[in-house]
Amino acid sequence: MKTVLLGHGLPGRDGLLHSQSSLALPGGSHAYDPKRAADLLIAAGFTKLDQDGIRSTPDGRRMEVSILVSSFEPQALRAIQLAAQQARTAGIKLVPEIVDPATMRQRREATIAKAPVYDAYVPTFEAHFHVDPDGLYYFFHSPGPKGFGVVITGYSNPRFDDIAQRATTADPKPRKEMIYELQRILAEDVPMMVLYYPDGIYAYRPSAYDGWVADPGHGIFTKRSFLPAQ
Repeated sequence: MKTVLLGHGLPGRDGLLHSQSSLALPGGSHAYDPKRAADLLIAAGFTKLDQDGIRSTPDGRRMEVSILVSSFEPQALRAIQLAAQQARTAGIKLVPEIVDPATMRQRREATIAKAPVYDAYVPTFEAHFHVDPDGLYYFFHSPGPKGFGVVITGYSNPRFDDIAQRATTADPKPRKEMIYELQRILAEDVPMMVLYYPDGIYAYRPSAYDGWVADPGHGIFTKRSFLPAQ
């Protein structure tokens, strides 16, 4: 956080929702434990190390992962460079591939019949995840009326789909438990990893915004800022 965001942000969480969301699952923080990561890989059969210290899959493929990073996102690139240093201690090689935004969109496009051409990529999710957990449905539900699922994220889980669908129309109390369960499923399946939640830094005239509510982590520069203070 100090290196990439200079302290202006919060660490990522396993369940995607921002830690300041009222529906964020308690706990859910990443644990950095290279030894445990190595032990898990060994137990799964990834035992061989080459001369560079990189593991091989049981069928002999090198554990080298290319990660698409937008040339417009220098913070994301730096984050992946640091993640690559950490992953290497467990015998995994992460290779950032810098591409322009148009190429990023083209490379990650997919249909049900055609897989996208990438191992992984770094996206940027907007701040609506602060207040709208239906974003979990939108990005991780299998393709349908609203969800991207397989088409964008490559993720499909029937149990997740069922809970996410029911959560869109559930009453507040059962819906909260459903949102919690969706986050548990994502933490278990790991179709993505949240690197960080950056703060927004803005210059503004205090007298023009006096009495308005700030959006935690994003200052006053969103439509949710224009809510009268209670």
